[in-house]
Amino acid sequence: RDAQESRGLGDVYKRQGVILEAAALGVPSIVSKETNMADYLEKYTAGFSLEENNSEQIQKSMQKATETKMNNRLEELQIGAVQMVLKEFDWRSIAARVTKMYV
Repeated sequence: RDAQESRGLGDVYKRQGVILEAAALGVPSIVSKETNMADYLEKYTAGFSLEENNSEQIQKSMQKATETKMNNRLEELQIGAVQMVLKEFDWRSIAARVTKMYV
């Protein structure tokens, strides 16, 4: 049981890594709340998050993504995605936050 639980935690970090890699390249994502990335995507307008993890919500988010592209607003999400990575997940940003906590 412990191995399964730790494997599940590893899977969460892998999903976050994939989202961050995509964002660094300016690719917006669609995520579920379970990735722990939804708040970041919303804060930086870097993609879409599912209200619930089901097929209807996936369809709704895909429709929003399509409408965003058709309304020539994709660049806004692309910029938001890159900004999210630079401001929240760049090692220099992380080091500055950690230093501020302990100094």
